[in-house]
Amino acid sequence: MKKEKEQKTNVETTLLEGLRALSIEPSESIVKSFMTYLQELKKWSKTHNLTAITDDTEIVTKHFLDSLLFLNGIPAEAKTLLDVGSGAGFPGIPIKIVRPELVVTLMEPRKKRAVFLRHMIHILKLPDTDVCEDRLEDLEIDKFTPFDCVVVRAAFSVSDFIQLASPLIGTHGCLVLGKGKGYESEIQKNSDDYKIDIIHSKIPLTETERFILVVKHIGLRSNKLRKREGASPPLNPPPRGRFPLAPGFVVQEWGGLPNFFFGCV
Repeated sequence: MKKEKEQKTNVETTLLEGLRALSIEPSESIVKSFMTYLQELKKWSKTHNLTAITDDTEIVTKHFLDSLLFLNGIPAEAKTLLDVGSGAGFPGIPIKIVRPELVVTLMEPRKKRAVFLRHMIHILKLPDTDVCEDRLEDLEIDKFTPFDCVVVRAAFSVSDFIQLASPLIGTHGCLVLGKGKGYESEIQKNSDDYKIDIIHSKIPLTETERFILVVKHIGLRSNKLRKREGASPPLNPPPRGRFPLAPGFVVQEWGGLPNFFFGCV
């Protein structure tokens, strides 16, 4: 019992320090939500294989704090957010805990994980949060109102994600991708249609580097949703790696550990 209490105290300390490192005020409700999330994630992972990470402190750093780095690329004025391939809720649920005003959709095609996501929405009492059991590649885009922000945590290459997700964002919306080292190979010469800003940081309390890529429309590109005739068949994505990003991305890099940075610049 004493050991468990000490472990919980250590985990809470890690969480508090990590939140402060990200310039997030660790209110009682935020800390309580993350600790509940941690316990439910561990409990469900015993039967649903939600995460291979079993150490509490590593869950805090590698899942919770890593997810919160996405806040550096989400505009302060954003109202709606889609988390593609949410899995066990990363990065969407941590983002929602810290920015409860966002209307969040968690896209997860795997049934067991979708059930877990709905469970967490209920347990954490997250308002304006829904689960979409679909794959981005098969999505009927014309059924969705454009989102202000679409995020993904390393599930796609940069080029694939832009190709598939860009029709889902509004004129002033953005795509936000989390990447590790080596992301440069995914950014090819592209076109005047997009700009990519790169925010370089580290996961708080670790030496693990992360690169948050923020993609925005520029130039004369139309952001109308794809029009389809008839019954709106699912998208048939091009083979992976076959479509270079259209001519000339603008790439800007932000170095060092971020303070709370909002906005796609």
